[in-house]
Amino acid sequence: MNNRQNILLVIFAVLSLLLQISVQIVFAQGAVQQKNGNNISFVPYENPTYGIKMRYPADWQKTEHLSENRFWVNFVSPIKDINANTFPATVTVSVEGLNHSISADNATGKFVTGILDSAKRSLSDFEIIESNPNVNITGTSAYKIVYSFLSQDPAVQAHFQSMNIWSVVQKKVYAISYTELKSLYASYLPTVQKMIDSFEIIKR
Repeated sequence: MNNRQNILLVIFAVLSLLLQISVQIVFAQGAVQQKNGNNISFVPYENPTYGIKMRYPADWQKTEHLSENRFWVNFVSPIKDINANTFPATVTVSVEGLNHSISADNATGKFVTGILDSAKRSLSDFEIIESNPNVNITGTSAYKIVYSFLSQDPAVQAHFQSMNIWSVVQKKVYAISYTELKSLYASYLPTVQKMIDSFEIIKR
């Protein structure tokens, strides 16, 4: 197992309720830069079984996963250059059943509070950059946080930055996450934002 996978598996264990950080990222060589998403070709992704759809860059790798009552799909950016070490960007969309111990009243806020408490205890140099309980994705109320943390793998002494958006709809938690090296986070953000803007919950 490579260093990138080790990092994300640790985060997955800490934030296991959502799998908002991908376990499919591969350690690779390459410096990747995307100044904007204007010239990128997007293709549709749709999963009627779990009621989600989104557009993503045509050259990104897509992988689907299922574990118990949780489904998630990873979208991983390609490596453009082999001259320097870096990590590909990852966007993960997940769907899971809501914990029955969480009441419907302010369910999203309670869900996020539990995750943040766990992350603060477990992630080194954990720092919240943005916290917004009043965002909107395709007409659905959602909660957004952006935070940074230090890799827990001693072989990779680097800070990562992650954006997570959660929404609870009809006893299901829908989550979108984006994780990348802090130094490269902004370069992918325009592309990732287009993906987020295209996200839809399919009525069944």
